[in-house]
Amino acid sequence: MIFFPLLSFLGFCLAYSLTFRRAIEESPLYIVSGLILTLYLAAYFGILSAVTVALLYIGCFVFISTVTLFFLRRYPVNIISPAFSTWLSLFLVLSVVVSFRQFYAWDEFMHWGPLAKLIDINKG
Repeated sequence: MIFFPLLSFLGFCLAYSLTFRRAIEESPLYIVSGLILTLYLAAYFGILSAVTVALLYIGCFVFISTVTLFFLRRYPVNIISPAFSTWLSLFLVLSVVVSFRQFYAWDEFMHWGPLAKLIDINKG
């Protein structure tokens, strides 16, 4: 279940680094921030599920097309650096470890959640 979101995320990271000609180590920060902003805006406008599925498919498509272009040698192979490979491997290992855990603990949402709900209900 976690395979396709990770594949999509990696596709967005590769697309960012190829489009803006930046180091791929910078891409996770910008991609995570952009995805969070996009998903919050989609939730605000009531189209969260459609945008989530669209982002998932777009990211997977970008990953597949980027890997295909790597094999065709259209992009330089040195885009994957040792620092990004280390980050990606740690991310994958931690994702696998966490995916089998169940967390039963108090969350900060219990504290600020009702207040945010009241603000939303009272329109500010």
